[in-house]
Amino acid sequence: MDSRNEFNCRIFAFIFSTLIMVFGQPAWSATFYIPDPCDPCATIQTAIDNADSYDIIEVAAGIYSGDGYWDLDFHGKAITVISSDPCDPCATVIDCSDPLDGSHRGFYFHSGEEPNAIVEGFTITNGRGVVGGGICCANGSSPTIKNCVISNCVVTGIGGGIYCDDTSNPLISNCRIIANSAGLYGGAVMCWQSSPTIKNTIICGNSAQNGGGLSCLSQSEVYVSNCTIFSNRALGGWGGGIYCAYDGTGLNIINSVLWGNTADEGNQIAIDSTGHTVTCAILYCDVRAGLGDIAIADPCNSSVSWGPGNIDKDPCFAQPGHWDENLLPDPCDDFWVAGNNYLKSQAGRWDPMANGGLGDWVIDLVTSPCIDTGNPGSSLADEPCDVNNVRVNMGAYGGTSHASKTPPGWGKLADLNNDGFVNLLDFAIMAADWLNSQDALPGDVNRNGTIDIADLEIMANQWLH
Repeated sequence: MDSRNEFNCRIFAFIFSTLIMVFGQPAWSATFYIPDPCDPCATIQTAIDNADSYDIIEVAAGIYSGDGYWDLDFHGKAITVISSDPCDPCATVIDCSDPLDGSHRGFYFHSGEEPNAIVEGFTITNGRGVVGGGICCANGSSPTIKNCVISNCVVTGIGGGIYCDDTSNPLISNCRIIANSAGLYGGAVMCWQSSPTIKNTIICGNSAQNGGGLSCLSQSEVYVSNCTIFSNRALGGWGGGIYCAYDGTGLNIINSVLWGNTADEGNQIAIDSTGHTVTCAILYCDVRAGLGDIAIADPCNSSVSWGPGNIDKDPCFAQPGHWDENLLPDPCDDFWVAGNNYLKSQAGRWDPMANGGLGDWVIDLVTSPCIDTGNPGSSLADEPCDVNNVRVNMGAYGGTSHASKTPPGWGKLADLNNDGFVNLLDFAIMAADWLNSQDALPGDVNRNGTIDIADLEIMANQWLH
């Protein structure tokens, strides 16, 4: 191919991919249904095998297990595998348990899949193996995983729920990764030389030797936003909530809650950085015991950037999950009892079990300190439209339609450091980024992308409140 033709092909590919992102699925895409009324032998895998890029495979509610329903492989295709009710992932289950004691997982991405390879609306449970009990992403595969539950998966090695390896950078969004375990690293999620983005996700009740919730190792740059990382356990090791190690690893965490995680070293976060450089940036998070629950093995080489807006206050979950000790002292046989991680609010909290299981807003006697204390520059996204709601909530439901509501006078938009006052400390944060243009800068309180006189005017109106 000569250089002119190659250039034209690249331009066409760029335009085509841009149109897909803007307008969604192309008109010529096909939809496959499972079960298939015309082919009783069809499985999810046969549908994937027969699909072309941008096709959709819609799976009806039910429990699916066995060949064709586990170890699902996209073969590099840009397709969507979605349940018929993606808002209720518990209705469509991929059960990886094998009566013959075989090892299976839900999905295996290893052919360079990109973000337009999508898994949405499933519960993936009872996976077994050495790595990636629920989902494995390898060889630079970066799918989108959203509205999924990954639970009760067990591996002898690393990545009980999800494993990311070799520059695999999946987007994990609006998921619940609960009650998984790994023998070594990453009870919920394990990253090796990979940089996933994890947002609006609950990671709770998971366990591993190191990194009961999340492990980030060896040049992984992990982005965590609006997540709840609660009651994970490192059994005899480091990092109950999050474990970071090896040169070039970075953790960036914002608008999240880390609470109730336990470990021998670093209950909430551990940086095992002896001889290596590891960075960790935390801002607008609720971290139990603050810096006191963050362990750093080698502070000369690694550091924690403790940004503005971090707090250490009981997040007031509606009904926290807990570990059942199973009447025995050995923690390895404990099991997780799921709870409810919505934030209590005197203005209204979403209760999915209210109104006969249809869900409704209920009123609490207290209000969580995580309500309206996220980054002032972060978008409210889908949070309930209310005059009292001025900032995104911390935690997994922040930025969603089920974010707990804000009582009158609760939120202070210009209280940039969350100390309860609008004063010179907040002005200093705003001034440090004066006239800078970037998404989600804390001082950009009007969220127009630039810190300028309009933001200063908002601060002046709230001065000394």
